[in-house]
Amino acid sequence: VARVVDIVVLQLVRQETGEILVEASETYKDSSQVLNRLPAVKRRSDEHMFMTARRMVTKYLKLDDNRVTIDSSDVKIVEEEQESKAYHGLSTIYRKRLMKGSLLPTARG
Repeated sequence: VARVVDIVVLQLVRQETGEILVEASETYKDSSQVLNRLPAVKRRSDEHMFMTARRMVTKYLKLDDNRVTIDSSDVKIVEEEQESKAYHGLSTIYRKRLMKGSLLPTARG
């Protein structure tokens, strides 16, 4: 018996500079934790991986959905099995879907 967690990881590259968006740190109340990782979010069971990526862009990254293009031809899947931290004694399979996207320049008017 194993628990399966689907995670969508997005490598978002700024088109004009080639810079990659990284989650630098996370702050809760009075403490801060250094992350230095690509943005990622859990995929809901009723959700397609591209919809998960779009949800991440709009809800968590708070970017304009029209400025982000996601490459549907370049998706890699990596599976890791670890003991669950949340559910002691239960093995968890983390299925990471690595996706690439581009952040388009803002329209200047």
